Amino acid sequence: MPDRKVFVKVKSAGPFYPGDEATLEVRIDPPLGMLSKQPVVLNCPLFDQASLSLRASGEVKVRFKAAGSDTVAPVSIYPVGSAPTISVLPLPAVSFETVPISGEKIPEEDAYRIGPAQVRLKLSAEAPPKGAVAVISGECLNKEYKVKFGGRNRTAVQQVVLIDTSGLARDLQVAAESGCADTTPPAKVAVAVSQPTINFADPPFDTTVGRNRENKPLFRPGQQAKVKVRLNYPAPHEVKATITCPSLESTASVTIAKGRQEADVNLKFTSDSSGFGDRRLELSIESGCLLGDNRAIDIAVQPPLAISFVEETSWITPEQDFCIGDEAEVQVELNHPAPFTGNEVYALVSINNKPAGQIRIPQGERKGSAKITF
Repeated sequence: MPDRKVFVKVKSAGPFYPGDEATLEVRIDPPLGMLSKQPVVLNCPLFDQASLSLRASGEVKVRFKAAGSDTVAPVSIYPVGSAPTISVLPLPAVSFETVPISGEKIPEEDAYRIGPAQVRLKLSAEAPPKGAVAVISGECLNKEYKVKFGGRNRTAVQQVVLIDTSGLARDLQVAAESGCADTTPPAKVAVAVSQPTINFADPPFDTTVGRNRENKPLFRPGQQAKVKVRLNYPAPHEVKATITCPSLESTASVTIAKGRQEADVNLKFTSDSSGFGDRRLELSIESGCLLGDNRAIDIAVQPPLAISFVEETSWITPEQDFCIGDEAEVQVELNHPAPFTGNEVYALVSINNKPAGQIRIPQGERKGSAKITF
């Protein structure tokens, strides 16, 4: 009886990676007889199965396991014959790019804004022809994301949504799902995400608001005004805050809509004399933001300006009886200094209801004088 030989060739095209399947074509020459007790046995350390037994020529499917260090191994046959050497490539390891995230950073903080960003991944070698899938997750993301690498590609970019971590660094992790492997240890990067910070704008008031000698914004009882508040980046969601002050009729509500960065807030000062004096406007948060450093403004609330002739000295010079055509100098005073900014203060002096002169009181001063003609 002639010696029996076995011929094996791989029909599937490589390269092969762990988990791939391949078709082997096996030819037994001469064929095994019906009474033959010894089958043909194929062995390869890269096969999922320890060995394959065949009793006839034909095709057989094999699955490759993780290659480990045996990336190239021969197929051994019993009885002897011709068999190929098979190569199984290791899966590429997945990790983050050198710059792992492309997103809007907050200039004054080492943190990202809430909202859209891109995460960039890389493989240590080309992805298998079927591609690869990795999963990114972390407290800074609104959900887990599956990242797909195309066949033969080495990089991938995934659009994500960053959520608030209160400015604290949290791990962003990547794990292999298919077609790739984890690094040892698994790759991760620290990512901090912060809500927007709210402050009073600089300047908070328009130029019509006066200031006193201490350069504090100056308001009158019953006055209405607008103050501007500002976020350090456009609101990723609706932001709510409040402004309080003992001199306000009520707490002022602040709402900044999603996508907006600032808002003008209406203030109404009380007419009650209990509101007079040095006061402070203070911001407090309700939702959607953090408090910044410029969260309070010192202001002054003064009674309405009242004018009168001076009392401590003679209000008119010279002190005498006057005739029509005579001239004199008169002095007036305010109940508190004129504002340093805003409209100037003028007093109109009249005699018998006829204008006799106009007195300008300089900014920051209480008194003024002018010559009048009788």
